[in-house]
Amino acid sequence: MSSNIDFKALWQQQEAAARPHINEVIKKAKGVKRKTRNKLLWLNLALIATILLYIFVPGFTLSTSMVTTKIGAALVILGIVFFLTLNNRLLLSLFKTKPETDTFSFLTDLLQIRKKQEFIQTRAMNLYFLFLSAGMFLYMIEFVQKMGFTLGCVAYVSLLGWLAVVYFYIKPRTVKKQKAEMNAAIERLQAINDQLTMTKELE
Repeated sequence: MSSNIDFKALWQQQEAAARPHINEVIKKAKGVKRKTRNKLLWLNLALIATILLYIFVPGFTLSTSMVTTKIGAALVILGIVFFLTLNNRLLLSLFKTKPETDTFSFLTDLLQIRKKQEFIQTRAMNLYFLFLSAGMFLYMIEFVQKMGFTLGCVAYVSLLGWLAVVYFYIKPRTVKKQKAEMNAAIERLQAINDQLTMTKELE
């Protein structure tokens, strides 16, 4: 596969019947990229709002008497900042990708985006959940002590249940859907790339 092929020129040489198909594939690939970018932007806002919540709620102010509360909040914030850093690197890649310039470059960029996305969805997400879980359990100690044993157990079981649902149900479903959309767009672009490359070789 050569990166020196002028895909725009080859595109114009395609029969009129083939061009709408190519246009439709490019449009869908751009849609997947835009959808992924918008989701990351909303996720950024949600995570930044969470950081502000942990900083300004009473649990993180001088009114707390236990160091575990501050350590827990710090772990949550650290995990979110780590996750935001990786997310924003992916976000920059999504803003830089321009299919109008070179279809082959667009395909290459999408492959790189998928690689970064897979890293975030696996190792980065696992580390994020580790920080988040540890931080929230530590953060709640001071408040749970004031609830009494029964309510404290209910609070911790509820937290554990919520984390389990997010990690073992919501996360896998979301990741699977994102992968399917990205893989479908890449496969369609790859098919076009192979078709155009074959056309060039036959000339």
